[in-house]
Amino acid sequence: MTATERNSPRPGSWSWLLAPLAGLGTGASIQLNRLAERIFNPPSHQELWLQLALGAGVGAGLFALGQRLVRSLLERFVTEPSARATLHTWHPATWLVFLLTAVGATGLRLPGPVMPLALTLLFLGLNLALVLRSEPTARPRLMGSTGWLGFLFFLSGMAALVYQVTWQRVLFASFGVNIESVTLVVTIFMFGLGVGSVLGGSLSKRYPQALPRLFLLCEVVVGCFGIISLPLIRGAGAVMVHNSLPVTALVISGLLAVPTLMMGATLPILVAHLHQHFQHVGRTVGLLYFVNTLGSAASSYLTASVLFVLGGQQSAVLCAAALNITVGALAWRYMRALSSRGGGSSPGMGPPLELSASENQRASA
Repeated sequence: MTATERNSPRPGSWSWLLAPLAGLGTGASIQLNRLAERIFNPPSHQELWLQLALGAGVGAGLFALGQRLVRSLLERFVTEPSARATLHTWHPATWLVFLLTAVGATGLRLPGPVMPLALTLLFLGLNLALVLRSEPTARPRLMGSTGWLGFLFFLSGMAALVYQVTWQRVLFASFGVNIESVTLVVTIFMFGLGVGSVLGGSLSKRYPQALPRLFLLCEVVVGCFGIISLPLIRGAGAVMVHNSLPVTALVISGLLAVPTLMMGATLPILVAHLHQHFQHVGRTVGLLYFVNTLGSAASSYLTASVLFVLGGQQSAVLCAAALNITVGALAWRYMRALSSRGGGSSPGMGPPLELSASENQRASA
């Protein structure tokens, strides 16, 4: 046994109890928050204790099961014995973040699923940091995986819906809410996304070696436009408010052409890139549509119910721009991970990402 293995944490240590204990506290806190909202029908003492026991028991069971599932997933990226021992010991502690649901006792109430979503993202971030910290050699495997690229497209979908909802509100304020303005806004977005998809498909065929670079470029351009988008749209609205609808439509279409084209181009670019590794168009398109739609669905709620309420339209587009820039930075790391795995080959092309021989057979079947 080496010195590293002797000093590494043992997988069977007491730390595995942290997840069930966090589940106990989280389940009880959620029940307390729910019962506290019953102002006109407060629970009796018997009902209160019964609900607390039920919430704590369910929470402990779910967290214990989730601990096993998440740890088995993380072990796909951590292979060294000492690194796995570290992962087994410290992973249960990441479940303690869900105890922040107890802030409801202070009167803090966030709308809808905002608190669970925020805690889930924090939990995922902590586990990602734990994997990268436990075994540095896992970074190329993790950042060069299809799941990582799908995560980037999830964030990209969130940013796109923030822009769409916010720009619609700004255009409605400039031109009014009627059938003509609604049709104009929807047409601009759908036309830009459609033409962008055609453009992205053409670029993916012409530059197959530079697909991640093209994706990075699209995200950065959209993010930079998003930062200055509201003054541009409002300025255009002030200038065009007295012009005819066709002229207004032409000007607004030209203004939003760049970001919508870039948004539309990202899907065919990523489809072409993942197809190089999956060799299965249906699975590739299904994966990207799934994660992008999931991000858009989450963003459509968060934009109107959270971002607009907490910070207004400008804060919403700045958050979306930050997402785009973050996706661009993570795409750059993805390119470097592919380069390191391919022994210095072009980042646009690399070895198969994370599919084993059996998975390749299933994908091509």
